[in-house]
Amino acid sequence: MQVYKAPLNDMKFLFKDFLYDGGFDIIFQNSDFEFSDLDLILDQAARFCEEELLPINQTGDGEGCSYERGQVITPTGFKEAYEKYVSNGWQSATLDKKYGGSGLPYVLGVFLDEMMSSSNMSFGNFPGLTTNAFAAIEKSASEELKDLYLPKLATGEWSGTMNLTEPQCGTDLGLTRTMALPQDDDSYRITGTKIFITGGEHDLSENIIHLVLAKTPGAPKGIKGISLFLVPKIIPNPDGSLDKNNGVECGSIEDKMGIKASPTCVMRYNDAKGWLVGELHKGMSAMFVMMNGARLMVGVQGLGMTEIAYQSALFYAKDRLQGRHPGGAKHPDKPADPILVHPDVRKNLLKIKSLSEGVRGLIALTAAQVDVARLEKDKLKKQKAEDWVALMTPIIKAYGTDIGSESANLAVQIYGG
Repeated sequence: MQVYKAPLNDMKFLFKDFLYDGGFDIIFQNSDFEFSDLDLILDQAARFCEEELLPINQTGDGEGCSYERGQVITPTGFKEAYEKYVSNGWQSATLDKKYGGSGLPYVLGVFLDEMMSSSNMSFGNFPGLTTNAFAAIEKSASEELKDLYLPKLATGEWSGTMNLTEPQCGTDLGLTRTMALPQDDDSYRITGTKIFITGGEHDLSENIIHLVLAKTPGAPKGIKGISLFLVPKIIPNPDGSLDKNNGVECGSIEDKMGIKASPTCVMRYNDAKGWLVGELHKGMSAMFVMMNGARLMVGVQGLGMTEIAYQSALFYAKDRLQGRHPGGAKHPDKPADPILVHPDVRKNLLKIKSLSEGVRGLIALTAAQVDVARLEKDKLKKQKAEDWVALMTPIIKAYGTDIGSESANLAVQIYGG
């Protein structure tokens, strides 16, 4: 039995008592968000995750994505859930109002990401990557590209991906072989293969916007020669309507141990049309906007796993009857006590709970600093916030996932009782 209730009390405490009362009132500037809206927004987000995403989590993992002739079909219920997600405005919640977003604080979006990670991590990968692709395009792309692509990404009509890895290069992106040939119309022709691309192909959105690292002819060796390109699955017209298929093909999807409802794709770019994002040969710095958002998201996913591991193990520990408390029966009317009364079980549960609360606080603080860096006019305060985010992002990614793994292991031990 799947059990999950969003930890709303903890989230509201962090927002109201830890952040708002802790001097982060700047978060509420330049936004239609009112502090009084907090409870309603979090409650509605929790309801969506508990009622729409949780029920299709286990079935989605069992069914998985299917691949047929270059097309990827997501599991039963995912398309309907995605339509509700975008129609309810969750995709656009934290995005810039200039492009159709709601302009809500980034930290609020992080709480939503945690709920999605706990209730259905596979589903959460789709909107999470779109949000981060939006950020990279907003930061570095031309005004023409931003005006054409960002409104569609904000509504969720189009989704986004991140294309870095190739068969011969993972960590060492300087070995990238994907090529981008310049054209007379300021576009490029992209040719190459990318692997392990989350959400590279699916049936949830009408178009998929790929951010692709590639090299141009004569580019410097190593990462100094990498540029970033925007490559749509379907080339749009200037008015945003869809024109014709680009040379983008999904060659296959990976057979994975988990998150099977999230397709991990081999993507082939066959003379596909793309546009430069940012400066030529400065692709790594442009892509790092998306990468850093994704790193934070991975840490949040680890937290989400920690939370649902705790709730599931606690539910089982209350229900499973085995043995008696060392000090005597706690439930003499039953054939045995719930294993929750045993000290070692309680120790493990308390450890998982303490890990989740600590990391949730760290993530909330760092997400609030993202908001400060975006809104603050004082250069010194802005730089201080940016430095905090730069320092904590890799720590959150590493430690958040570490505690997710450790907590899942501890929860499994409880299930063995």
